[in-house]
Amino acid sequence: MDVDTLGAHDAGDAERVDEARARLLHKRRIVLTAVAAIVAYFIQSGVVAERLYAPDVGARRLLFDGGVEPVVRKPAKRRRARHEDDDVAVPRAGNAKWFRSWHTSVYASYTTLKPADYYDEHPESDIVLRKEFESKIRMPLRMFQRLRDEMLSDVAMRERDTAVPLELKLIASLRFLAVGAGWDAIEDAMNISRPVLSKWFDERFLPWMMRRKYPLHVRHAETEEELAALMAPWREAGFPGCVGCCDATHILYGGFEAFDKWKYCGKGGVPTLTVNCTTDYWGRFIHVSHLSPGAENDKTLIKSDAFQSRVMVDNPLYTKANFTLQTSHTQNEQHEGVYVLTDGGYCGWRTTVSPIPHPRPGSAEERWNKHHESLRKNVECAFGVIKIRFRVLRSTILRRDRNAVEDMFKVCACLHNMLIDERLAQRERVAAEHLERDWRRADADELELFARRMPEDAVHVAAAAPCAESTRELHKLQRSLASHNTFYMHARASMDAMRPGEGGLNEHIVRGML
Repeated sequence: MDVDTLGAHDAGDAERVDEARARLLHKRRIVLTAVAAIVAYFIQSGVVAERLYAPDVGARRLLFDGGVEPVVRKPAKRRRARHEDDDVAVPRAGNAKWFRSWHTSVYASYTTLKPADYYDEHPESDIVLRKEFESKIRMPLRMFQRLRDEMLSDVAMRERDTAVPLELKLIASLRFLAVGAGWDAIEDAMNISRPVLSKWFDERFLPWMMRRKYPLHVRHAETEEELAALMAPWREAGFPGCVGCCDATHILYGGFEAFDKWKYCGKGGVPTLTVNCTTDYWGRFIHVSHLSPGAENDKTLIKSDAFQSRVMVDNPLYTKANFTLQTSHTQNEQHEGVYVLTDGGYCGWRTTVSPIPHPRPGSAEERWNKHHESLRKNVECAFGVIKIRFRVLRSTILRRDRNAVEDMFKVCACLHNMLIDERLAQRERVAAEHLERDWRRADADELELFARRMPEDAVHVAAAAPCAESTRELHKLQRSLASHNTFYMHARASMDAMRPGEGGLNEHIVRGML
């Protein structure tokens, strides 16, 4: 038999196999269609349900092959109310059997406090109760009542009349952020069930704060007037053109997946979440980035920070802002583009001014570095204050949802800013009454006045070392700031020697400039 004959036989066998397979599939399709039709008929007629729950075991076996009996559905158990069997004189009825006695808790007494305006006229009334309330809630009474009234006036926050009062749930949420304890501890203190408190916190409090309060209180400058107000205290502190400090902080985190633990463990070996923040001169947060795993360093964080990587670099309001640095007795330098103070762990961007590395001992660079570090600590102080005030940020957070953890941090930052705004407003009222002034700052006129009397050989800044094009502008700005700082420190020392009441040759000139 030749090769062509063998090929023909093989082709014929393949055709027969395909035909047999097609017939088998057709038979299976017919059988499945018939079974489906029979099952549909019995379901529609109720025969299956009737025989499934029939009391006769033999009838149930007729439905199933092999004599296997189905599991009979058990009747549902009746839930017993929490306080149904309480031995009290007057038994509870209706919803009262389920509710805890929240009106008997210590925190319920805080709802009896009168409006804050009343205590302005009667300062001796409820002193102990007010101090206790502000200490536990981390918030002045006036600010709490304002927040409560805004929530009550919002349609989205309204609840049924039989629910726990919103004021108590707001107190519980603020207490949870303040102490960082679990909801079980808050439940025992407030005498309100844990599901009610945790659900309201996650589904009502956090979304409302992020929607209504966070955009108003945690925001960067968007107009020239706001940017000028942001730069003013830094200019008087010796850093013209600065808008804030930037650094990252860590939050202990335990909600990670086991196989992802390496992403969250940094140099400390403890799983954390890290967030990059920018604060102003007073320690208010002007921007908070998204949370990232704790293993990421500052160089990675700042690239994902929208404010530092886009607004500071691309927004003309920030890139075209002008400021003047006094680099000698007779020469001023004009610079364009604002910056923030950072440590040495960030990228060598012109917008992130870090200390000059390896300064010569006793030089102007070393003095500028110390002044830089003393002001950059504002952001470190802000981290310390917010973590002491809201201790939930110091405890290990076990939530799986990182977005919820991020919302918690941002809400804490928002409340932190609200408290600072409240105290700054009060300080401004006191300063307006007593004409107080911060003597640790010097304005442009004072700087120019005292710079004329400074020895010419006191200003000496070494030339910048050769560097890449990307960091050349940063090094130039650092040297100019170091020279400006020399004049600033001399002016401030002269002002300290001529404080009001201590005499001095030019005291009347200083008083006139104030």
